[in-house]
Amino acid sequence: FSLGILMLEVASGLDMPHNGEVWLSLRNGEGSKLGLLPANGIYSQELQSIIWSCLEPLPSDRATAADICSE
Repeated sequence: FSLGILMLEVASGLDMPHNGEVWLSLRNGEGSKLGLLPANGIYSQELQSIIWSCLEPLPSDRATAADICSE
């Protein structure tokens, strides 16, 4: 999860909150619906997919280091 937050912060240029509605949305796996990443296509769908897969609510559903390296 932390890697996903770090990548999201770097890609979006935003400081991620430590609580509140945005934080809860991220923790609940709804981060992709928040429009935090630029919509201008600057980041590939593959990178966005990796970020969101790192932010899955259940640890067992999150991307592993091996998953990320294989993409």
